Amino acid sequence: MLTLNRSYSNIDNFNKDAESWLNRTGNAMVHNTTCKVPYQVWCSECKDLQPYIPVTSSTLERGHKVLSTNKLRYKGSLYSLPFGTYRGEETRVLAQEEDGSLVIKTMDGELLAKHLIAAGRGENIVNNNHQRDRSASIEKLSEQVKSRFTDKSGSEVFVAKLRERYPRYTRDQLTVMLDCLAKYTRQDCDKALDLCLSKGLFSATDVMAGDVVN
Repeated sequence: MLTLNRSYSNIDNFNKDAESWLNRTGNAMVHNTTCKVPYQVWCSECKDLQPYIPVTSSTLERGHKVLSTNKLRYKGSLYSLPFGTYRGEETRVLAQEEDGSLVIKTMDGELLAKHLIAAGRGENIVNNNHQRDRSASIEKLSEQVKSRFTDKSGSEVFVAKLRERYPRYTRDQLTVMLDCLAKYTRQDCDKALDLCLSKGLFSATDVMAGDVVN
């Protein structure tokens, strides 16, 4: 053995002796099991060696691919995702098992869906709410909110900013806005809109809390 009855003062000396031993014995003599010289075998196999390419070569590949049907294939079964999750071939999501459930999130960590894990393979696990295109109702809510104001261009800006800031909670925001604005006159609503635009307030909670309409 290389280290038997030998002492080394530093790692450089050890590496030097190790390399010498490999050239002299480890790779140069016939192996007891294979009955071949390791160095000769390595030389004959060099022509077939290929460079190593990591399987996860990019951040995108670390996620799970989303199918065009807005579903995720996980361990042989399909799990539904909200309508519109699929945005092209590069759409990926994160999936993690937690207490018997499959938790699916965006690559940024935002929760998309949670399903009980299928008992076997080939199952199609569907949340019926995921199959509904609810964008039309959001458009109707947006129009209803804008109709409460006299300043049409200002209301357009307000609703657009609100939807941009709260893309996943737009419906909730618009619903709160309608409930709140219904309690006030158009004049009060117009004053609230002017104040929101001037101060950069684009949240329904500001109005609901009474910070705008007073």
